[in-house]
Amino acid sequence: MGKKSDTALIPLGISGLDEALGGGVRPGSVILVAGAPGSGKTSFAARFIYEGLTKFNQPSVYLSFNEYKEEFYENMANLGLDFQSYESKGKFIFIEALNINDDEAVMAILENLLTIINTIKAKRVAIDTITSLLQILGSAKRARELLHSLFIHYMKKRGITTVLTAELPIGDPKLGYGIEEFIADGLIILRTKFSGDKIVRIMEIRKMRGHRATLARLTYAIVPGKVIAVRTPPRIIDIHAPQENLAFQLETGDANYSFTLPRGAQVLVAINPVLDPLSTLFGIACKTRIKPSIKLLYRTFTRSPEEIQWVLKELKCKNPTIEFVHLSSINPTLYSVTELAMMNIEEDLAVKPDIVVIDGIEQAFWLSGGQEIGIREHYNNIQYRKIHNITGVYVYTITLRKLLNANPLLNIYDAIFYFTPRRVNNKIHVSIRVIKSRYKIPTNHITLPIEMFAINGGTN
Repeated sequence: MGKKSDTALIPLGISGLDEALGGGVRPGSVILVAGAPGSGKTSFAARFIYEGLTKFNQPSVYLSFNEYKEEFYENMANLGLDFQSYESKGKFIFIEALNINDDEAVMAILENLLTIINTIKAKRVAIDTITSLLQILGSAKRARELLHSLFIHYMKKRGITTVLTAELPIGDPKLGYGIEEFIADGLIILRTKFSGDKIVRIMEIRKMRGHRATLARLTYAIVPGKVIAVRTPPRIIDIHAPQENLAFQLETGDANYSFTLPRGAQVLVAINPVLDPLSTLFGIACKTRIKPSIKLLYRTFTRSPEEIQWVLKELKCKNPTIEFVHLSSINPTLYSVTELAMMNIEEDLAVKPDIVVIDGIEQAFWLSGGQEIGIREHYNNIQYRKIHNITGVYVYTITLRKLLNANPLLNIYDAIFYFTPRRVNNKIHVSIRVIKSRYKIPTNHITLPIEMFAINGGTN
């Protein structure tokens, strides 16, 4: 076996991707990022440069064949990257190369690039896009000679890490240039496809010298601040055994129902569509004492925070064991499944609730444009909550038959409850059934008078 290099890896600055690569890439690497228009190539290159400027104080150069400097600065500022301030400090140089159209002009712009690199002692360089350069050079042999000289003999020997972008024609499954085979240490392809009316973004790690990447395909999103954020699955080995239980006691006068769940348990609550999930859940929550007291985040994809507050007021809900620390309302039609999943888990980690209740999750899958991807992202978020000891309660408005036939994740939940109307002595009650539990939860039916959930003298 060869001796392992002790050279420290440097982050590319792409949230999630660096983690998937074990920390980043080796200094002096050449990373080729290819994709169709709109896939995020420029955003990737810009975030790579910005990481060096902000985290490592590394002077950097950006050579663009596609954008004017002012346009680039404005677009990146909208994503939260302030390149202009680093230019004023002499740490960053943007080179415009929009009007290059012959071999002589290419040589002049590359000589200018090398001069600037030497002057500011740059450690990171981005060229966007190399496709334009190759088209101008024309000859494949000439392009290979020039690129080999520039990247192998110059950049690598000086430890200058470079990101190159390349155009991947829409519908074309391959690059077709061959440059990745002889100069690129890493090849990343950014692909986009439609799922319903939403764009699904997929990052393929095709090649990464010196790495054993366990994930070849990752979903990603373009978001302000992070610019490109890669969705990396959680590691199951990071889930630890429960250290504490939460004790629940539902008191309704005639009936008491108590059970315990480990902190970090994941619970599915299915509610028959005849019942209103919001008033049903809060009607029960108002009557349930929890020990120790908990902080609760309630997230809904169908109601506004004002509606939620109104229901709580109408139910005259006063429960000293529950602190509502955050009410979150999200329209799932505005985001892709991946964006929605990332937003949700980031909010959870920022608020740090003991319990998060997510109402309308099946609608979020459907409306955000991807049932299959949605199930995968939901699985990952369940595991993330387990890792961070956040108890998750996932509310589906669905009949029991459809739930059992349509949900492929039933085995991952620690407990499943089903709420349905039930007639008792000619009066409608809400029946709670335990469909599944890994823990000692009483399995007898409990029925509650529907008046518990009445709002303004009526029932929802």
